[in-house]
Amino acid sequence: MVFLIPYLNPITAGLLAIIMVSCCLISRSWSASKGKMPPQAKGADLGGFDADTINKATSLNMIAGGSDTTMVTLTWAIALLLNNHHKLKRAQDELDAEIGRERIVSESDMSKLVYIQAIVKETLRLYPAAPLSVPHEFTEDCTIGGYNVLKGTRLITNLWKMQTDPKMWPDDPLGFKPERFLTTHRDVDVRGSTF
Repeated sequence: MVFLIPYLNPITAGLLAIIMVSCCLISRSWSASKGKMPPQAKGADLGGFDADTINKATSLNMIAGGSDTTMVTLTWAIALLLNNHHKLKRAQDELDAEIGRERIVSESDMSKLVYIQAIVKETLRLYPAAPLSVPHEFTEDCTIGGYNVLKGTRLITNLWKMQTDPKMWPDDPLGFKPERFLTTHRDVDVRGSTF
């Protein structure tokens, strides 16, 4: 396997290890159940696959789906920082000042790393891991922005378009500016609690 960015080798190797361990755990739990299908699955059409294969594939899809979004976001963050050396330097300075060089950063340190939080928010704003939202269905008739929306209408929001809309982000909406999350949009929470 050839890796273009040597610094990502441990991340990729770690992901492969997680997948292998997960498959092993899935096999063990399936073996422990002695191959018995849950009652609700009896008689289900498995498309020619045995239940063991379906179980492993489903679990692997869940693991890969969760890690893929993280890898995409991390890749964009690295690309943005490599193209903006002064912002990378500022992030390094923050790490040196708050954490030092003697230990590895842990999740509990994140509250002290304000600029790095801003980098993550700006990366997710510019390159959301899922540029379209999951479908939402209206439960009643309503009017939004002068448009009548009927009950049962499904809405898929273009998150990328909203997050790069010049009306909402007038100061260079397509530019990489983590600083915007230190001032005007400081309280925006990308985990969804802002809305």
